[in-house]
Amino acid sequence: KRLEQVQGFLDESLSQNGSQLLQIGINPWNTVDEISLRVTKPRYLAMDQYFSRICPYGRRMMRQTCTVQVNLDFGPDESTMAKRFALSFLLAPIATGAFAYSPFVDGKLTDFASIRSRCWRYIDDSRAGLIDLDQITKHWDKKSCVDAYLKFALGAYVVFVEEAGHFIPERPTSFGEWLQSPLSDQKPTQKDFETHLSLLFPEARARGFIELRSVDAQSRVWQNVPALFYCALLYDSVALDQALTRLLPLLPKLPELLTQASFGLRREELAALSKDVFSIAAEGLERMPSCFREQQHVDQFTKFREQFVERSRSPSEDLIDLVQRSGDFSPTSLYRLEEDWRSI
Repeated sequence: KRLEQVQGFLDESLSQNGSQLLQIGINPWNTVDEISLRVTKPRYLAMDQYFSRICPYGRRMMRQTCTVQVNLDFGPDESTMAKRFALSFLLAPIATGAFAYSPFVDGKLTDFASIRSRCWRYIDDSRAGLIDLDQITKHWDKKSCVDAYLKFALGAYVVFVEEAGHFIPERPTSFGEWLQSPLSDQKPTQKDFETHLSLLFPEARARGFIELRSVDAQSRVWQNVPALFYCALLYDSVALDQALTRLLPLLPKLPELLTQASFGLRREELAALSKDVFSIAAEGLERMPSCFREQQHVDQFTKFREQFVERSRSPSEDLIDLVQRSGDFSPTSLYRLEEDWRSI
């Protein structure tokens, strides 16, 4: 309700200037050269320079992409914490594929259903994607979670050294290496490490809670569905264990599945897996307390599952079909698609 209230306020304000909001995983029309950085603090200028050195995805990430993040707590005990954290990563391919909604960029159709996820995953291999879950899934305790995330953090490259005027290392240097050798005559401080943690972009980020980052920004019609999906699977203890039982055998294939997910649910294995996990989520949602499951949102979840997951599709496929059928790729076509979805 809070989200819808804010959106209503923005709608009313923007309508006075003849503007409307549109929710999608990437800006599909304006190129990176047409979009300036919205925030020009030294931190962001340094990030832009750093990521631009690696590949073209960095500039896109900072200018064009948009996600809907779901933030959930770790739970009441160490075992629950470890299970939720591990499952958050195991769900990444399913969430990426099922909620893919960014097939166009620079005014052109890409090969991907989620070009946003492609951008984020490949901006920097050292700080994006997955962490090593082996120890977590062996011990199921807090220490294994902390150790796994610390290993990931120490292996990630330093973006800048703030006390040296946001100096960017000339060669890739991990934070662990910085601990051993100064950069620009500066040794890392606690503040530097906290900044470094804020510049890590795994599929699930530890921030005192779990920040789930795999989902493209969704149309307003479906914007509540990712939260219901994650809550049902991570908060319902039965669903949590069922999902882990289904997904843990696939742990060695997790990187491959995440690569497949940028194409939505077009690959048979990921499509079948998503059907199973959404079924577990639907049952878990039924067991959740009423404060987690307003009927209108449960209906949205059910419709999303039927419209997309059960048909091995993502919202991107509906958008692609509409554009190819109508020949119209303008904001009007996307608003028309939302009206079609509302009528389901």
